[in-house]
Amino acid sequence: MSRFQKLSALLLTLAALFAASPSARAQTNVCGTISANTTWDLSGSPYILTCDVVIIAGATLTIDPGVLVEFSPNVKLRAQDGVINAVGNASQLIIFYSADPNNRGLGIDIAPQAVQGAQLDFCRFKQLTSAINLNCCGGLIPVIANDCLFDNNIIAVNGYTGVHARFNRCDFQSNGLVANAADKIFEDCTMVANTSNIEFVERTTVRRCTISGGQYGVRGAGNNYQVFIYDTVISNTSVVAVYAPQEMQRCTITNNAIGVQLLFGPGIFQCNDIHSNTTWNLEILGGSTLNVANNWWGTTSTPAIDARIKDGFDQIGLGFATYTPLLTGPFASGPCNCVLPAFSSGPASVAAYSGQTATFSVVATGTPAPLYQWYRNNQPILNGGRFSGATTPTLTISPLPRNGDDFTWTDSGFYHCTATNLCGTATSTPANLTVTNCGPDYNNNGMVDFNDIFDFLNAWFAGCP
Repeated sequence: MSRFQKLSALLLTLAALFAASPSARAQTNVCGTISANTTWDLSGSPYILTCDVVIIAGATLTIDPGVLVEFSPNVKLRAQDGVINAVGNASQLIIFYSADPNNRGLGIDIAPQAVQGAQLDFCRFKQLTSAINLNCCGGLIPVIANDCLFDNNIIAVNGYTGVHARFNRCDFQSNGLVANAADKIFEDCTMVANTSNIEFVERTTVRRCTISGGQYGVRGAGNNYQVFIYDTVISNTSVVAVYAPQEMQRCTITNNAIGVQLLFGPGIFQCNDIHSNTTWNLEILGGSTLNVANNWWGTTSTPAIDARIKDGFDQIGLGFATYTPLLTGPFASGPCNCVLPAFSSGPASVAAYSGQTATFSVVATGTPAPLYQWYRNNQPILNGGRFSGATTPTLTISPLPRNGDDFTWTDSGFYHCTATNLCGTATSTPANLTVTNCGPDYNNNGMVDFNDIFDFLNAWFAGCP
């Protein structure tokens, strides 16, 4: 039984229980702002949003496993400069839904200033206008969603923030559109029976996903818009499986109307199985000759390959596809069968005092062995000065700088690592570095008083230099 089938069976059981005993469940109407840490637990479920609910002032809304969150028409749950922490489990999903598909709620909305918008694990999003809506630009961690189900929404993931939202092991089914716009990472996801899947995207990575049906599989916004597709299977799309990728490796593109459309030369386009598509396996749309060597076209017969490639031989003004040398069989049986990097641990968040040392470590696997690069707030780190190990599994910052009078000189922020080999790149989850200043106003509250003495003593016993 697939993960989606298990989730569906669980949801049917939950629905039956809910329908059988409505009087046993409470109901909580919510509306307005949340300015202090708040928990929605099972005793108050379902929580019905009668107007917009906005999380402000650094508050965290925690939603417990099994809670139902119902949206009234045109109402949203907005992370303004607060956090939504909705972590369910495999037996108790957190469900966000509209009761009437003809009068939908808007869904979860992430504001530009939300430093950490939402952590969503084992959640279901059903019958919403935009299950998740991202607003540009700002924040450091807009959304991390793990093991979630999105079904029957008009758009599952709408908009962008300028920072990657991450979707791991999520199922998207029967939505109008899975995702649009920029700055998204989909890993180990399933997309089935959507009207369309991923469209008009930039700065988006799709890795180890399965996409079946719909108009488009992955549709980039144009040429060289940083659309990366790896180890993904796309089939049965009615228009085009892949449009304008910048990189595409180890993908299987079969039984679509058109397999791949290329405008200009992609950065890397190799080790793919592209065959058995109805109209064209490959269509060249621009006037440049493109190198598409080292792919498997379902045959080694050049006349048969040519018959399924549209290029300058078929239409004046188009460029030509140079497909030799070609693979002589599916990529998994040949030299392309490498192992993409994957992180098995780290990094962990660190809290330290100025003058101390901070260390971040990761463990990644892959064949061949990956190369590493560390980033702070999405900017690559260079070795030198306080930083060492920027291209190794362990990053060291020593000493953490002592803040100036305005407390702006600090290495605080979010750190992540990438691991890259010939197969592609994996990105770790981010970790937070918090640096506390050692100084007279020890607690940085704008006053020097006796509280600083106690805070200093606590820090001194903790090893503050």
